[in-house]
Amino acid sequence: MKKQYVILLVVVVVIVGVIVLGSLGAPASQRPNGPAPADATPTPIQSTRGVLATPEKINAEVGPDEPQIFMLEPDDGASTSSPFYLRIGASNFKIPLLSAIVHVNLNAPCSAAGEEIPEDAQHISLPLGKWAVPNFTLPAGRYRLCIQVSNAQNVALAGPGMTRIIDLEIVP
Repeated sequence: MKKQYVILLVVVVVIVGVIVLGSLGAPASQRPNGPAPADATPTPIQSTRGVLATPEKINAEVGPDEPQIFMLEPDDGASTSSPFYLRIGASNFKIPLLSAIVHVNLNAPCSAAGEEIPEDAQHISLPLGKWAVPNFTLPAGRYRLCIQVSNAQNVALAGPGMTRIIDLEIVP
């Protein structure tokens, strides 16, 4: 149990470092404050009151018997303080839930089915078989979270219900 908290703490420290380094890289007058162009590459995680880095927000509707994931907490469009409870639900999975990895992409596009999901500051992987984090921590700002599931080798699972995108604002 302590190992999970240490991993989460390391991820948070990396995220904060990226935010600090990103804010030092460009003067405020050069930072975008309008909508991001559709072909924009993802930017590093940053606390922003403006635009989210991933312009698309497509959540495919699937039938009740098809495999899918869904957000239990937080709700899409929610404003919450940090840390918050992150809970993902699943139904009709073809692989055991304990053999799947949940990935949270922060202001980064979802990976295509069959592609390996990156491991970096914008892609947080929950431990194998974990579908909830009671103390998920992000700095204040607006985020678009792409929640997706992979197999144990970090390869994104196929199917329209294997990704969910939500917008979230973390308030101080």
